[in-house]
Amino acid sequence: MAEANSLGLPPLISGGNTTFAWYHVEKTGLQFRQDWNSACDWHNRSFLQLYPGKYRYQHMRLLLIVVRQPYLHTRSVWHHTCLTAGCVPFAEWVEAFAERFRMNKSYIRKQGLTRIPSWGGPPINYQSRYLEHKLHRQSHFAPDPGEAHHMVNRSAYLTGITELMHESLCIFHGLLWIEETNSGRAPTLPTGCDCRDAQAWNLFSISHDDSGNSHHVNHSADASLLTNEQTLATIDEMTERDRKIFALAAQQLLTKAHTVETYTGVRIFCGKSKDLAEDWARGSKRLP
Repeated sequence: MAEANSLGLPPLISGGNTTFAWYHVEKTGLQFRQDWNSACDWHNRSFLQLYPGKYRYQHMRLLLIVVRQPYLHTRSVWHHTCLTAGCVPFAEWVEAFAERFRMNKSYIRKQGLTRIPSWGGPPINYQSRYLEHKLHRQSHFAPDPGEAHHMVNRSAYLTGITELMHESLCIFHGLLWIEETNSGRAPTLPTGCDCRDAQAWNLFSISHDDSGNSHHVNHSADASLLTNEQTLATIDEMTERDRKIFALAAQQLLTKAHTVETYTGVRIFCGKSKDLAEDWARGSKRLP
């Protein structure tokens, strides 16, 4: 493998057809698979999606991951649970798993918590756990990518954020633009990667829902679900590790965006998205 370049970015294999491998953390946006694929096609790179139990972190595959604001991620897990396993009111569902978390037991049968389902596992540091324990790691293939914060900070070529996916994809395009320019090629960026041009920004092609993924749920009461301070505090209690990797992901996006902006002359973060990214990088729990 080539040495890390002067930008401090993860190294690319020599040659233009490096494979990028996206490991999807459930409820962070399966629809983005086509967006990663299209972005890789734009730069003549190969793309594949990694699945639990079939993970191969090889040198020829650079890792892409996406994380999500923990309140929104927890709500999405609840929605999918309602869709597939029956619905318990959101606050009751959160508190049931908090009891399990506090007592550090798999299930508390005497309180009937086995009757409380959660799609894909309990909403307790779900994203960190999914990254670390759903991956099938074999040391003879490549070095272990590490714990969740190592993946976000070091192992992944890029960690996107669901709520900032437009910006995340433009950063990905920009990083590859830099690599290609430094290799003597003449790359282009897609329309819509400079937020100062609002018209072009709005033309950027990105998937906005997962209608092809059978997630048809009622979102009419979504806003009210995340207004109860006790419920939010309980989610905080169960997602401490997820909040840390989410803040780290925001920090990494801002750092890499600055690199892209310096080299390409575009502006990726403007207005609300800039404020959100900066707040999240500082550990803010604000909702978009």
